[in-house]
Amino acid sequence: MVFDDKDDRIYPMLKQIVIVAVVLGIALTGFLFFFTTETYSGLYLVPDSYSNYAPEATVSFVYGVISTESGPMTYTASISLGDTTVDRRGFTLAGGDSWEEEIAIPLPPETDFPAKVSVLLTDETGRTEEVHFWLKGPAA
Repeated sequence: MVFDDKDDRIYPMLKQIVIVAVVLGIALTGFLFFFTTETYSGLYLVPDSYSNYAPEATVSFVYGVISTESGPMTYTASISLGDTTVDRRGFTLAGGDSWEEEIAIPLPPETDFPAKVSVLLTDETGRTEEVHFWLKGPAA
């Protein structure tokens, strides 16, 4: 096999191209890792804080919000029984904060079962989340 002067110039150039590609790959990975963060809010019902039966014609439960937003975010929570909004709460959370609240809703005598109890969370950007559970009937 015969080597000529062209081969001697190609290998150093390939070495430089590989070094540049590796440096660009590391820089892009670092940028994506440090400067892009997913921000969201989580709405949840606290387990065991509610029952599917309503003793004494009142339903109570605890709902919570976790904020992983990059800054303060204002929320509105709408609590509904069936298609009727029975309460509306507003609050602001800083990024990384969480918040829980207990709610008690008196049931009107004309409530049809099963009845959906829901919390609709809306943030200041208009994003919404919903959690719900069903009431099967009055407590036996």
